[in-house]
Amino acid sequence: MSSDEHAQPAMRHREPMVFISHKHADRAIAEAVRGFIERRTNREVLVYQSSSGEAESPDIGRSLTSELKEALWKAGVVILLYTSEDQDWQWCMWECGVATNASSPDTRLIVFQCSVEAPRVFQDQVRVTVRESEDILKFVRSFLTDPRFFPDLGRALAPRLPPTGDEVREAAEDLHKSLSLVVPTVEVAEWAAQPLIRLQLPLETVDKLSAEARPGGGSSIELGDVIAVSFLDQQAKQIFGIAELSPGTKLSGLAARWLEAVPGQTLEWVRDVEAQLRRAARGEIPTVSWGYMREVGGQARYAPLLTRVRRVPALRALQFDVNLLPYDDLVATKVTSRMLPVSEIVCHRIDQVPLSELKVKDLAYRLRRDRLTRMLFIDGEKRVRLIVHRSMVDHYLSSKITESSGDVDISTTTVADMLEDDPDLKLLFENSFGFVPASARMTEVNAIMCNDRNTQDVIVTETGGRDEPIRGWITNVMLAQHSS
Repeated sequence: MSSDEHAQPAMRHREPMVFISHKHADRAIAEAVRGFIERRTNREVLVYQSSSGEAESPDIGRSLTSELKEALWKAGVVILLYTSEDQDWQWCMWECGVATNASSPDTRLIVFQCSVEAPRVFQDQVRVTVRESEDILKFVRSFLTDPRFFPDLGRALAPRLPPTGDEVREAAEDLHKSLSLVVPTVEVAEWAAQPLIRLQLPLETVDKLSAEARPGGGSSIELGDVIAVSFLDQQAKQIFGIAELSPGTKLSGLAARWLEAVPGQTLEWVRDVEAQLRRAARGEIPTVSWGYMREVGGQARYAPLLTRVRRVPALRALQFDVNLLPYDDLVATKVTSRMLPVSEIVCHRIDQVPLSELKVKDLAYRLRRDRLTRMLFIDGEKRVRLIVHRSMVDHYLSSKITESSGDVDISTTTVADMLEDDPDLKLLFENSFGFVPASARMTEVNAIMCNDRNTQDVIVTETGGRDEPIRGWITNVMLAQHSS
């Protein structure tokens, strides 16, 4: 719309009108501001609010930009409701630009700052910090009693009200209270340490879930069809194999898209998410079932864990932060946090009782008595030289007793005799274990055991050297318990 088209209206007297520039997600804040203006002026001031069917708003079937330009031209005051920097403010900035265009009639622009952040474009402008009662008081005082508040009006809205009187202060308290119910809480800078999915549930659904929790309430809500996926961070997008999240995506839709990309997988993780959200929405502590999902185009697996719940009055919704934790946390776990330390290991000191003096029957008795499945043999420098397995010792003794050559006296058979008699057993006892440094992760232990089925034990030393003193011991059973 050209300046020539509006030259004549600009010269005419303008009726008082406020244009509320806002994100539609912040409709509740706009409603609070419009309600205050209408109450305190007996609807003398016209309010243009695009998100409301009860206020002046764009006509159906007409060009949105033309409608907004016309309204902005008529408005003497534009109030920008600014919430958080992470939103798309393109339309609001456009509206402010049209309102303050040099060729348009004089328009006062007021920024209602609803968060700790201020819009960068208006950093140098005096703003109304809506959480500060004094800022609200200054705004209300000017709104009601300043004859210059509305350009071209030429008078105050309430000329008989004293600027410092009780009526003005009461009106300010009214606006401050209304805004405090709908303005988002102050947010601090934060980011997700793990892949993040942000989900959203309407408050009316939350109320229904609370009703279900009562005796006889039943359960009829298919949460997957109502839970909106409002945000995926970059890591989560990669896991789901999508470039951008489509507006209005539901959890069930995201799950269906994922299932198409990884056929044959189950939706246990979706049911886990629904169960966690259902309990959290009722104010209960959620339990985790560890339903795992596989990433699209890879083998990594992740488990959903609800980490945060927030109520957003402006959206009339609960928001849920769900992090995707790596299923295989072996990569993240140090061996020193899982190993059996040397101080707790039952072992045989070959420097005190050499193999040539240790009787096999005495070894078998000790293993049975102490209920050990295996035992480490270490030297005087605490270096591991053998790992002897009880099942193999028992098998050796049994075979000797049942030999067909006649009676065999095993009372004098030593461990050295046993190893000399059975070279394969000696090789197994001396080599059926690996070594990792103290800085290693459990994934390295897993790799060693997976590469050789005979390796059931891993010894932790300072740098992973075989000839270094033992610091700890990890068995195949301990690894399985960690992975389960």
